[in-house]
Amino acid sequence: MADTPPREPTHPPTEESTGSVRASRSGHPERLVVGVLAKHWTPGKSKTRLAATIGAAKAAELSHAFLETTLQRLATLSAGRHDLVLAYSPATRREEFEELAAVRRGEWRCVPQSQGTLGERMRAFFANHPTAILLGSDSPHLPAESVQSAMAWLGESGDARRFVIGPSDDGGYWLIGVRGRTPPIFDAMPWSEATLYATTLKRLEAAGWREGHDYRAVDSWYDIDTSDDLARLRAMIGGGDDALRELGARIDRLVGLSLPSDPPV
Repeated sequence: MADTPPREPTHPPTEESTGSVRASRSGHPERLVVGVLAKHWTPGKSKTRLAATIGAAKAAELSHAFLETTLQRLATLSAGRHDLVLAYSPATRREEFEELAAVRRGEWRCVPQSQGTLGERMRAFFANHPTAILLGSDSPHLPAESVQSAMAWLGESGDARRFVIGPSDDGGYWLIGVRGRTPPIFDAMPWSEATLYATTLKRLEAAGWREGHDYRAVDSWYDIDTSDDLARLRAMIGGGDDALRELGARIDRLVGLSLPSDPPV
């Protein structure tokens, strides 16, 4: 889950604006929220590592396509059982995000991200949605079984707190979910570094969270950040669902069947 520029001049989402459902007010069990944290697909500011090989304009178009595919696939997996929230940045792009959400299946509610660092914005999201799964849009090919497993884990009754995480190949994570008390994993973390996932687990264990009881991990996956990642995605799309096949066709139209290699580091 990639970071996005901090300190946008937006207002934090509130319980009223996001429509989160709390059992203490409604008298009914709280619905799971499926959230996506996304930033605008502005050329030169989105998918910058991918832009190094395919150009800023095409990288921005792919960023838009990744988000659209993510929204469609998550709405399909939710099948109307969960609340869908798209937390966007910057706030000035509200109409474009609402237009994008409107063309996808499912009832996506669009709310601006809160101010601050990635950790502060994620913590604010879970404060407003105490039973939620949160993803980015850099893994449009997200593994359906892992998402469903995360949903099931948070939905089980009995325990007062639950946390689920999906590690990514780069040492971060592509999915996190919280039910109940928010874990101490959002302050002074090594964001965008290869030690993020390991540091997150150490924080959980130091705070007394027990693996298999309070938290668990789902399958590892990978973000699409580079041309090599894009080629890897394109190779596996053929056996995917309709949304992934549509994404594959869009990739082919934008960059062709032969993708350039990443520049030397």
